[in-house]
Amino acid sequence: MENQHLTYFKVENFKKFDSLEVKDIGQFNLIVGDNNVGKTCFLEALLFDKSKALFAINILDSLRRRGLLEYKTSADNNISITSSLNERRIKNRILKNVDEGVAIFSYIDEKDQNLLNKIILKSSFYSSKRIDNDLDFFHNNISFDEIKNVSKYLNITPFIGFNSLFTEDIYSLYNNIKTKSDKENLIRTIQVIDTNIIDVELRQNFEDLNLVFLLSFKNKDEFIPVNYLGDGFKRIFYIILKIMSLKGKRIMIDEIETGIHYSRQKDFWSNILKICNELDVQLFASTHSKECIQAFYEAGKELNEQKDIRLISLQEGEQDKIYSTTYNFKNIEAGLYSDIELRA
Repeated sequence: MENQHLTYFKVENFKKFDSLEVKDIGQFNLIVGDNNVGKTCFLEALLFDKSKALFAINILDSLRRRGLLEYKTSADNNISITSSLNERRIKNRILKNVDEGVAIFSYIDEKDQNLLNKIILKSSFYSSKRIDNDLDFFHNNISFDEIKNVSKYLNITPFIGFNSLFTEDIYSLYNNIKTKSDKENLIRTIQVIDTNIIDVELRQNFEDLNLVFLLSFKNKDEFIPVNYLGDGFKRIFYIILKIMSLKGKRIMIDEIETGIHYSRQKDFWSNILKICNELDVQLFASTHSKECIQAFYEAGKELNEQKDIRLISLQEGEQDKIYSTTYNFKNIEAGLYSDIELRA
């Protein structure tokens, strides 16, 4: 695992968490836990960035993708936000205590905590007021200069929700493919769904479709639009393009097994781990599936990635306090072979 990846993370006053501390993080991390214990909240907390403005944009964009906010972009590339929620209710979607701020602590080297990063967003970082055509949804310790032309940051959020298929950034993600190996990685991963796929291309006009991805199959003469295939296929297609756009960064994927038959999850994991390794991407993904944990373990073993494999279990204690336990590869192996419930 390269030095820029997180090994420690702590977040305070964010969504379900008064305070959540996660230690011994690896490059490849699978998050498990009971329903409503905070797996998605943890993934969203990992959207933090050294730029406080970009972190706030990431959080607001995650709300937008869940249908709680809508953005409108003006001709001068500024953003206005509309919502059926008032300011306090939006804060309730982000803060455990709306009268306090979010604090995040992280470091990348457990032996040198001088590399500690700390970011604090004060509780009043959202407002619906407009000033000089710029939306003042960050104030206190975030300046206007940080959010001008903010629309250029939209759709780069490194978070994929469980219901994400295609979003408006899919075409730019595909156009970011620069090498043969990138294209081969894409083809190899979508072949998990159908081994007969041999190519994909983005076509401007095809029949009655304006802009469409077309698949070539070795056993078919005609091109097949991706839109005609199932949601599971489209989600895999989007996941792999997103990963390839995040070289040297991190990605968060909620319920990663969604749409993938259990018998194909090992092959899927093998491809995902290979690509993340090649591109130095740190992966955080959640699951409810024991088959997904098994496939994650088997793929890591097959690829000899044991040192960077982690399973992070979230559990709820007294007074709604959320705790985490990190299992390394040997712990996961022991749990699987002993038939111990690892999902908490």
